[in-house]
Amino acid sequence: MDIIKKDENGIKKYYRGNKVAVIISPGYGCGWFSEHPAGEDYKEHPLFSPTIVQLILDHQIGYKSDNFISNFTSELERIFPNAYFDGLNDAYIEWIPVGTYIRIANYDGAETLIKYHEDNYEKV
Repeated sequence: MDIIKKDENGIKKYYRGNKVAVIISPGYGCGWFSEHPAGEDYKEHPLFSPTIVQLILDHQIGYKSDNFISNFTSELERIFPNAYFDGLNDAYIEWIPVGTYIRIANYDGAETLIKYHEDNYEKV
């Protein structure tokens, strides 16, 4: 069952069973999370945004969609003011077990998810 709830740090996340949806932007140019780290003045965490996860799952945006992110810019700007959304055109979801430590590596805009267990990683 899919649910949206806040974790112990108050971050809204999209859950499927004991896994959390993590947004990955693999294309070169502009990585979504790399260009929009947590701590900005956003209403949702860029790595876990339930709004973006739902758009990807519904094939409205992301690698399985024929739509361009510009169709959703006004909707997303309410959550992520002044963000650059092109990194979401090829985005996809990785389902990561709760409690896993991760970091996002970026090479020329292409993001890769790396699982690890160390203090300087984001906890899912």
